[in-house]
Amino acid sequence: MSEVLVRFQKGSSLFFKEDILAGSYLHCVDQENEGQFTIDLLDHMGDAGGALEQMFFMIGYLSNNDEEKIKGALASYYVLSKSKSEHDKRLFEKFMKSPFKDL
Repeated sequence: MSEVLVRFQKGSSLFFKEDILAGSYLHCVDQENEGQFTIDLLDHMGDAGGALEQMFFMIGYLSNNDEEKIKGALASYYVLSKSKSEHDKRLFEKFMKSPFKDL
């Protein structure tokens, strides 16, 4: 069993601070602003590539590699991010917040 699954099953944090290397998903999360998306910590393309690799894995993992779910999420992103309605703007802001803001 992988180390990540062992940690998850024991109920401890999925990520430990010392496990976060340059170019991780958490480099795209603003810890000071309620977990909003940011690129401020990505210093070079190596960081960006590492972060994208983790996010690509997370998308596949969370969607169970269901192509329709992934396409639906992408379509929702485009609709909500371009919408002029206040409801859609609030919904978009909610989804752009990270569930890992307190790591």
